[in-house]
Order: sequence, then structure tokens, then C-alpha cells
Amino acid sequence: MLTITTTKHQLGALISGDYNDLNELYDSLSRYLDFYQTNNEEQPYSEYEFLLSLNYDIRHAFQGNREYISVKNNAKAGDEYKVVPVERTAL
Repeated sequence: MLTITTTKHQLGALISGDYNDLNELYDSLSRYLDFYQTNNEEQPYSEYEFLLSLNYDIRHAFQGNREYISVKNNAKAGDEYKVVPVERTAL
């Protein structure tokens, strides 16, 4: 399950989820970015570049290159899974 919370001073967001959640979010954003790039040639790229950099951080998070927190999983007794926070501050 993905969770999104604001940062301490309300200037950014913290996205948390397990490997599969973040991988699905990455794939969805990638498809949207491909659509955006092919259909908005005359638009400024500030939104595109922001989403592209967010997608970069999400990819590195689910690849294990970012900090993670182990959380108890109630699906099976004793199981734990990694929740990877992705923090991004608005520009």
C-alpha cells in the first residue's frame, strides 16, 4: 500500500510503499511521461522534468539504493517487509 505524507514544513511529500507498490508507481509514471512527451511538444518542460526526477527517485528506492524501514506484515505471522520512503521537495 502506498502512503503519501507531507514533510515537516509542508514543502514536500514522503511516498512510502513496498517494492511492488513503488515499481507499479514507477511504471505508471513512466507511461504517463511517454504520453506527455509525445503529445505536448509545445508545452514548457518544468512539470515534465519534475515528474522525471521524481520517477528517478522512485526507481532508486525500489532498487534498494535508498533508506528503508522494516515494518511488520500482518498477512503472515512473523513476516516483515521493507517500506521504502521516497522524499521529494517541491521546487
